[in-house]
Amino acid sequence: MYKRYLVGAIFLAAILALIPFSYGQEAQAPIGVSISTDRDVYVAGEPIRINVQLTNNSAKRVWIVKPQEGSEQGFRYPYCIFEILDEKGVPVQDDSPACKTVDPVFKDGFFYLKPGQGVSLYKGGYRIDEAKTLPQGEYTIIFSYSTEAAKESQWYGLYADDFWAARNKDPFWKKRAGKIKDFNKSIRKVPRLSIASNPITIKVVGVTGIPKEEALKIAQEVCEKEGWEWRGVNVVDNGTYWDINTNWGSLGSNALIRIDKRTGEVLEKHLTGP
Repeated sequence: MYKRYLVGAIFLAAILALIPFSYGQEAQAPIGVSISTDRDVYVAGEPIRINVQLTNNSAKRVWIVKPQEGSEQGFRYPYCIFEILDEKGVPVQDDSPACKTVDPVFKDGFFYLKPGQGVSLYKGGYRIDEAKTLPQGEYTIIFSYSTEAAKESQWYGLYADDFWAARNKDPFWKKRAGKIKDFNKSIRKVPRLSIASNPITIKVVGVTGIPKEEALKIAQEVCEKEGWEWRGVNVVDNGTYWDINTNWGSLGSNALIRIDKRTGEVLEKHLTGP
């Protein structure tokens, strides 16, 4: 069964306890946030893209800081947290291990919005990929955005206080001192706020299609036709398609055959070894 993993959910309860926002609060904030998806129903294993739209609701231009490495996990500000609730309203937790080491350098981080101007916070939408899918069911998704960092260091990652205090003596930080000085100037322009989006509901349904045994037969026929060796076979269920590899775990002419689980169509076939 596919588990639903969502980046940042494992820290959600602790983070949300620190962020005093509620849906509708954006009416008082200079910035509003809304989210949407391209459709309401997804097949288990399909990527889900969530569009996040920020809008300047004020009469003046407002500076924005984009999500940085670690923003979705709550490792640094701005916090960009995707909360996902199951049918009972219980947050779906991410029990996968996460690395807290993030690059402190901001990547194209700051820009401003003119009055009434909107912008998509994630180019192409925020993607929940095939490896981090929801199991079957209905889910509510809410996005929260916060710039209310209590400490300067929280913009650069959740480093220990003593580590941050010693940054002027650390070669790693000394090389970045000029950039951080510029970042701090930009950070001071960003309004301090915590806002939450509208809730959206999506439904995830299961895949009815060809079983693994039939997929193996199709893949074997492909290998025979292409002259590829059929041994050391490994099968991976990716929700909407099967990935079948030959000579699994060995160097050489390994083959990958990707088969659509719903139709039996061969989506990909190629050698993957050196």
